[in-house]
Amino acid sequence: MTNNEKSLFWICVILTMSMAFTALMISLPRTADTVNPTRLDYQGTIVAIFALLVTALIGWQIYSALGIDRRVYKAEKRIANMLSRLQATQTKIDATAESSEYYSNGANLLLMALIDYVQTNNNAAMSNDEKIKHYRNCYIVSTKSIADLVNSNKDKKLISPLLDMCLQCISLSTAFLFKDENIQTTKDVFTEDKHEKCEMHYAAIMKNSAALGAEYVTKINEYRLKRLQLLK
Repeated sequence: MTNNEKSLFWICVILTMSMAFTALMISLPRTADTVNPTRLDYQGTIVAIFALLVTALIGWQIYSALGIDRRVYKAEKRIANMLSRLQATQTKIDATAESSEYYSNGANLLLMALIDYVQTNNNAAMSNDEKIKHYRNCYIVSTKSIADLVNSNKDKKLISPLLDMCLQCISLSTAFLFKDENIQTTKDVFTEDKHEKCEMHYAAIMKNSAALGAEYVTKINEYRLKRLQLLK
């Protein structure tokens, strides 16, 4: 049954009942009863029935309104919970993406430092001064690599091999830079801005020093202090 058919049905019902009640009242009009004015008759019964129906309808409307409020509240609560879960999921995705980006950058920087070191070490035609510049770059890039690997918050077992290679690259570079015959040139190429860059990387590393462990922190501090000697 369509909406139009339902509407027509109820209109017919209402008209039929109205006509029936009208006919009843015309055929059986109420007469005044002076002896028992409060006696029950058909008109009182009709009024009582209508009063009962109106009361029931009003009560039903109130109940329906309260039911709608409850359903709206539950729906809003479900939506809020869903939004909260979506927000938590998005936050987790963002954190994972950021972590992966740090890890990827750290690994790429380590690869660049290792390639630069190997090429410099195997290039017999390169002058000593040029080698010092390249080893300085290896030192700085390896330090940045450590900072990114630590900030990735990856499992220590995953980043430990890469950290070992970074420290090895720094150690080999430092061994060449601090040779007696190279120390003056090393001071010249390790300009103030290079020191500031290394200190910035060091600060980033120390933010998550607890994730590194005492052994790595000790080694990193040793190389840092040795570099700072160049400023004296």
